[in-house]
Amino acid sequence: MLSQNKSRLFTSLAAVALFALSGTHALALDPSKAPGQNFNLSNFQLQAWPCSSGSDTVVSQPQLATYQNTKFFYTGSDGSMVMWCPDQGGCTTGTNTTHQRTELRDLREYPATDTQLHVETATCVVLQLPKSGSTIIGQIHGDDPVTGAEALKLRCMVSGTDSSGKSVAVGTLLAGNKTTVGGSEVYSEFSPVAVAKIGDEIDYTIQWQNLKVTVTVVINKGSSHTYSYTLSGGSTWDKYPLYFKAGNYNQDDTDGTTDGALVAFYALDGPSQSQVAAPSFSPGGGTYTSAQNVTISSATSGASIRYTTDGSTPSETAGTIYSGAVNISSTKTLKAIAYESGDTDSSITSATYTIGTPPPPQVATTIFSPGNGTYTSAQAVTISDSTSSASIRYTADGSTPSETAGTLYSGSVSIAATTTLKAIAYKSGDTDSSIASATYTIGSGGGSCVTATSGGTWQNAALSTSETGTFTATFDATPSASPTNAVVGLSKGVQTAYTGFGCIARFNTSGDIDAYNNTGYVGTTIKYSAGVTYHFRMVVNVSAHTYSVYVTPAGGTELTVGLNYAFRSTQNTVTSLDHWGAFVDVAGSGGAGTLNVCNFAVQ
Repeated sequence: MLSQNKSRLFTSLAAVALFALSGTHALALDPSKAPGQNFNLSNFQLQAWPCSSGSDTVVSQPQLATYQNTKFFYTGSDGSMVMWCPDQGGCTTGTNTTHQRTELRDLREYPATDTQLHVETATCVVLQLPKSGSTIIGQIHGDDPVTGAEALKLRCMVSGTDSSGKSVAVGTLLAGNKTTVGGSEVYSEFSPVAVAKIGDEIDYTIQWQNLKVTVTVVINKGSSHTYSYTLSGGSTWDKYPLYFKAGNYNQDDTDGTTDGALVAFYALDGPSQSQVAAPSFSPGGGTYTSAQNVTISSATSGASIRYTTDGSTPSETAGTIYSGAVNISSTKTLKAIAYESGDTDSSITSATYTIGTPPPPQVATTIFSPGNGTYTSAQAVTISDSTSSASIRYTADGSTPSETAGTLYSGSVSIAATTTLKAIAYKSGDTDSSIASATYTIGSGGGSCVTATSGGTWQNAALSTSETGTFTATFDATPSASPTNAVVGLSKGVQTAYTGFGCIARFNTSGDIDAYNNTGYVGTTIKYSAGVTYHFRMVVNVSAHTYSVYVTPAGGTELTVGLNYAFRSTQNTVTSLDHWGAFVDVAGSGGAGTLNVCNFAVQ
């Protein structure tokens, strides 16, 4: 129940003042955060009345996680999730309704005949009702875009009658129900009758299980009011999956743009499902000299399993139902999925079984020293391979080397001009190595360089343009010492501290290359050496506040440092990036030598 002004009728948005509930629901709500940061809306989609391209506004994830609009969907002064909906002036969700809404649609759907219990609970306060009709604060809806497929509408009435023709008081809660798809809605009163005045706290629970629907409401922590009914099966409700909706569905479409309904939510919990454990194979995938009988199991008790051996993807309806060990007598890829009614299907387990004589070992990929990069003078590049007695051939004209093509390596290769060096290693009886490639730029390389020194200041430089969407930044970085503690980062404006950079790649004190993810660095096994140039590639999505980092180490191919890392938590609201910076920490924090960064480019 509201702590004050509980009976006040709010007639305009400018007059709205929200108050904390006397219960515990509002204790964890933060008025400074968007609704999606106070409430778990990860499985919801917002449908709202403002027109967008001729239809209603739809906000989905991930935008909904931080979305709010002071016009119709925002956080109140007490942290509640506030939804405003006028009678007119916007768009509806389709041709099957003339009424506007600001409503959350649960994207999870389940059969009406499902034997698992599906439940949605909410705590809300109606702060304003329209002049006539009602507003709907909770629904069970069928996924049928043509007919009226609302199994339940929890209505807060302004005027009207119940199913018996009796007039109802303002604030009466009715369970509007349709036992058949497209049928007439029956306005049913609760037992006992439930009336919520403006400002009263409403706790409601709506649920269904195998066609039976039950809705329970509690006003101001008082006694329970319940109504139950059964949906028709046969060719009606069992044809359509059901889902929940919660919010403010204004049923008055006659009184203009200033009249409307206002509802604040203090709790919203949708249905939960557990995921079936992924299947496991015994023995696991690998190379075998004889046929294998593979057993498949799931840690989820009672789960069913389907599998395939033809490369196709199994599902609840595709693949062979597992009933005993699967015989693998020739090379095949085994895939399996586990599933159980009421739970989310497992992830797909896949393993390849190679039957027959194992292939010969592959020769290790060659290593160039120094590695690819930009140099101001000619370089003498040595090529080595960790496979004993392997021979090496290389090319410097862009062609592909092989056992018979290219120059047989016998000593360091002099690179005096910009050149792409390729090499292959081979050995009798073994599979040839992968081809290693490295580009050496001799001279300025078309880009200027910035040098950061241990104990010195941050070295900042502006990007060619301010970036607001998705872009790629590339640069060459050369640490003079290993280990050290040196970084290159992207920022909004000139920065002088780590916290000012949203994206950071680092040469760390353990001799590895890593990157920053949200609140800390994530370790890798990518080693670096002093005096070697490493080519970095950062793929950045500013609007999503995520980035991926790739590096091409000395004489090797591109490796992944981190995928879809979150911007540093202190920078997760920036809308653009326009600078980059380099820094080597003081010796007391592991910093040593210098970090030379060249050829910084954005595309």
